[in-house]
Amino acid sequence: MLRYFNWLHLQFPAARLESLPIIDDEGKSSLKGVRITGDLRGNALLKTATHSGTQAVNSLNRELQENPRQSDAPELDIAILGGGVSGISAALRCKELGLKYKVYEANELLSTIRNFPKGKPIYRFPLSWDPGAALKIEGDSKEALLDAIEKQAGDIAWEKAKIEHVAWEKTSGGGRVRIQLAGIKEPLYARRAIIAIGKAGAYRLLDCPGAKLPKVVHRLYDPTEYKGKKVLVVGGGDSAAEAALNLNRAGAKVTIAHRGARFERIKESLSQGLKQELGEANIYLSTQLAWVTESGVTLRTDDGNELKDTQIDNDIVIAQIGREAPAPFLKRCKIAITGTFDLKFFATMALALAVITAIYSWKNDGGYLNQLFVEKNWFPYNLTHPTFKSPGFFYELLYTGTIITFGIRRIRRRKTEYITKQTLSLMAFQTIPLFLMPYFILPWLGDLGLFDSGVMQNIANELFPRPEEGAPREYWRSVGFVLAWPLFLWNVFTPTPMTGWLIISLLQTFVLIPLLVWKFGKGVYCGWICSCGALAETLGDMHRKKMPHGRFWNALNISGQIILFISLGLLVLRVAGWYLPDTWKLSWLSGEVSVREWSETLWVQGLVAAEAWGLPVNYYKVVDYFLSGIIGIGLYFHFSGRSWCRFFCPLASLMNLYSRFSRFRIFPEKSKCISCAACSTTCHQGIHVMAFAVEGKPMNDPQCVRCSACVNACPTGVLKFGELLPDGTAKLDKLIANPLHATKDGTG
Repeated sequence: MLRYFNWLHLQFPAARLESLPIIDDEGKSSLKGVRITGDLRGNALLKTATHSGTQAVNSLNRELQENPRQSDAPELDIAILGGGVSGISAALRCKELGLKYKVYEANELLSTIRNFPKGKPIYRFPLSWDPGAALKIEGDSKEALLDAIEKQAGDIAWEKAKIEHVAWEKTSGGGRVRIQLAGIKEPLYARRAIIAIGKAGAYRLLDCPGAKLPKVVHRLYDPTEYKGKKVLVVGGGDSAAEAALNLNRAGAKVTIAHRGARFERIKESLSQGLKQELGEANIYLSTQLAWVTESGVTLRTDDGNELKDTQIDNDIVIAQIGREAPAPFLKRCKIAITGTFDLKFFATMALALAVITAIYSWKNDGGYLNQLFVEKNWFPYNLTHPTFKSPGFFYELLYTGTIITFGIRRIRRRKTEYITKQTLSLMAFQTIPLFLMPYFILPWLGDLGLFDSGVMQNIANELFPRPEEGAPREYWRSVGFVLAWPLFLWNVFTPTPMTGWLIISLLQTFVLIPLLVWKFGKGVYCGWICSCGALAETLGDMHRKKMPHGRFWNALNISGQIILFISLGLLVLRVAGWYLPDTWKLSWLSGEVSVREWSETLWVQGLVAAEAWGLPVNYYKVVDYFLSGIIGIGLYFHFSGRSWCRFFCPLASLMNLYSRFSRFRIFPEKSKCISCAACSTTCHQGIHVMAFAVEGKPMNDPQCVRCSACVNACPTGVLKFGELLPDGTAKLDKLIANPLHATKDGTG
């Protein structure tokens, strides 16, 4: 079984992602009046930094126009906290709009770029994209870039100051941002603020004996200073690779050590450069720095079987293991960060779960609130029309209205051909076959007498029977045309066989869906048809980055397989209860028992009746009610909209199996990948997309639902949907899922 789980899920890459502020597309944070730009948005590209700075000012300017200046308003319209690329872009945009602004920088303007190694090449990705920013990125080297920015920046208003924290303060005129500067008692006030501090200075530190020796540094200014010295570079990213190559070219004797089994996050040109210029003997993979002394270092390599220590002579250690987001500062400002679980997180999650629990208790027959509303003749039981007397109708009305409302919002926000058509498809499936058909269209046709005689009566009797003479037909079963077994159980798990639905369900689950998945991937159903996916892609659109990543969460994907096995077991019991002859007996302690009756009893217990210590442990209550409804929807605002789909849905779990044989892939253009992790961060199925992109491998993780978030989020247009043909070539989709793919050369 472990081999099966490994083949299906556990073999695929998983990594815990960096904690960053939770923001929307315009940089709006949980702190009112504040926008976040630059590195803290999770993308270190220069062009996106300039774009985010300009975009933040445009957003705040609209906000200021909607809230005219009051007599008690601060003189400063926008305080810009940080003098990097995005901060200067914001300042220039403020000047263009005539806004009163000031930049506050702890060191000097453009300090991060000034600290780049001498002669560092500058990559202006995406090449063909004009971000429309106030600041233009020009120059192919550190020195040329600095010169170009300084000429554009001119005499922007700035002040050297360190920011302690930022807060929103209500006033009689509406509100203002309070900014506390280090060493100054009186706070600074502005109508709005932009946090553009980046990650400079927050270096990740080595954790080994000797790590605090003076020979251990975290910055490389001028590689020529180390000519003839024995240098160890620690790290596996672009910065580490560039440092190693520049040092080697300057005449240093370079060794590089990386804890990973391969360089996953560096450009292909850098990877090849390391192999060609340093040589394999000076590249240590699966290796950590174990000890640092004045004259040498000890490297500890894990070859999969044992740990091997290697001692080498060394003059200097340059640690290039990344930087952390300034979490303490963000927490002081009470800005929400991904992956942090504080009291507010658990309190609001408990509230969300309580609200959804109450709604389900009201909606479902037998629920406490449902019984109360029936007894009191409260809404909707006080209505006269039979359709409107059902809480289920109003739940579906709310569900459908939410998908349409947030679907339109998604289309307006993410303007690609793919997202437009996908969202319209989800809205159409939810509105017509899943809402209008069972509640309006089929009852209307029945009232017209269409199902009263002839062939149509026979079809209706098979698909929408009356539970008893004179009762309304069960038109609700029509949702089974879209929601296949085992997602929707109730057309298969019936007291007596419903032949029509059994045939339809068999063809859906074991013929049609496998063929669609083989051709288009699991997402053809989860991302374009399913009602669960419809709510996740619309209401859950702004919460994608809240899905946790990492090996533990990847292993939790197995939960869905367990639920699938249980549903298959219930199916076997259901069929046995229908068709096994009474002559089949089992010898039991109490005597002989009919296998058919035994199967029937187990099926009823497993599906709806089983309890333990007074708590329901049956499939309906645990899976269909609790996991699908309360947990699936209740966690939308804390763990993204795909918690049910990723971890527990039995149909998705079955399609994961089908997906292992699918031709569908997400194809990366490795040479354009900058290892920014935007693709992985935005995946609400928890897939580590970047691990595939940096190696140029087609992404084939079966969890993919074709939402296009990773393709759309990629700042350099690396990713494209497509089909892996038998000859090993890629047939790319024509539907555009990233705006950069619409450019003339398609390269971004």
